[in-house]
Amino acid sequence: MNKAKLVLIGSIVLVFLVATFNFITILSSAEKVQIKRVEKFIEIAEKAKEKAENLLYLILSSKVAEKFDQTKINEVKANFNLGAEKLDNAKNNLLNENLEYAIGNATEAFQIFREVFKTLHSMLEEAGYGLGDVANASGLITAMDRALQRIERLREIIPEDSQEINELLNVAEEYLNIEEAIKLLSQGKINETAHRLAEANKLIAQAHKLLKNKAQQLNVKRLKGFINAIENFYKRLERKITKFGNEILQNKLTDAKTHITLAKEKFGQKMYSEALSELITARILLEEVELGLKQLRHGHGK
Repeated sequence: MNKAKLVLIGSIVLVFLVATFNFITILSSAEKVQIKRVEKFIEIAEKAKEKAENLLYLILSSKVAEKFDQTKINEVKANFNLGAEKLDNAKNNLLNENLEYAIGNATEAFQIFREVFKTLHSMLEEAGYGLGDVANASGLITAMDRALQRIERLREIIPEDSQEINELLNVAEEYLNIEEAIKLLSQGKINETAHRLAEANKLIAQAHKLLKNKAQQLNVKRLKGFINAIENFYKRLERKITKFGNEILQNKLTDAKTHITLAKEKFGQKMYSEALSELITARILLEEVELGLKQLRHGHGK
């Protein structure tokens, strides 16, 4: 074979190789585009899942759920679980490069989660509730309100020179912004709301610890006055509670009395820190009794 033929054959082979390489590159590029597309669909389905899951959790963790038909609630939960299964299938198919099945499952999952969210909204509207009502009825809001009450009680007894304690409580109050918490819960941001409550409770615990350390420095007369104030508060509620005969509130009142008695004993033993701790507990219990009485009065139309 002469040299000219060898050059011609070499050129043909080279052209073939280049064409093959370009074809493979085009296929590879197209596959990457398709994978990106599938990933985007899965991401959209994930967000829809989070939105539906947060609203479902928010409703189930509130008293509003009691107003709904449990059969309907179970159907919604079953649909949500089906959506979660479809989303898992989409992810597995993506890993196995079954892109057509992956995008199909992701699309189905998105549609299911969207339907779950719409159904929950319809159920709320039919029951006469809004997202704000659900958020308000959730345990997180109740816990935040109680934490704010603890701060209020602490502020009543901290010494005037307790700047560090005041600063801790100020930051805790910022975390416990009820209006903002309801807004976050209405948006389905449950984890963020729970985190704020946890941070606030940590700060309150620090403030309480500092206050206990300072308790020995408190004016004994002031502490005695606080004991008298708590006792008067107790007697006032004791007179009112007999009118309703509510066992739960009566038990709380009894517990408060026990803590008041312990506080007086600790005070007599000059154990001022322990006395103060008992008084704080008693005051919180009495506040809960007072709130319960107000709700009972409201229920009786008074």
